[in-house]
Amino acid sequence: MDEELLFRFILILIYGIFTGVRIFYRSQELGQTFEQEYFRKTKAIILLIVAILGYFLFLIVWIIFPQMIIVFQFNFPSILRLFGAIVAAFSIFLTAWIHHTLGSQYSAKWRIRKGHQLIITGPYSRVRHPMYAILNLFSISVSIITANVLIIFFAFSVAIPFFWIARTEEKFLIDLFGEEYLEYMKNTGRFFPRF
Repeated sequence: MDEELLFRFILILIYGIFTGVRIFYRSQELGQTFEQEYFRKTKAIILLIVAILGYFLFLIVWIIFPQMIIVFQFNFPSILRLFGAIVAAFSIFLTAWIHHTLGSQYSAKWRIRKGHQLIITGPYSRVRHPMYAILNLFSISVSIITANVLIIFFAFSVAIPFFWIARTEEKFLIDLFGEEYLEYMKNTGRFFPRF
């Protein structure tokens, strides 16, 4: 099998499993009621949407019509591309762990259920936004599989708005949990564990 074809197959397989995990956990919130929903269309959200659209557009082009963006192809060593695949696969495990830890409190949007509690166990015992960190790790590692500089650029572009999105979410959580969340912030990192 041609090496490029193999990497396309690996990427499709990894993305298929990742999508299955995300759909499974997102389907758990169907039909649930929420007491409060918080959403503001900020510049960071708009930037994120544009970056995600670019990322997926060029990822699909790379899979189906690779010659259209061949000029952005870089000669990455195969071992580096395989490393990207391993990190992406590990990210799927971490994503499932994060979803499992959140349990019924997971929501794709900032929504509050009756009896909502601050989760400080599992990955949340060290990091306040592990979902954002792992989704970005997944996107960047998948982009390394492609060895395409344009896709890598968009993967990093997807990561940038999460700094502002996380800050906005933290303001929302401070309003919701008050001193409990402020204390939690002292002991955890935003995207990476504090040492």
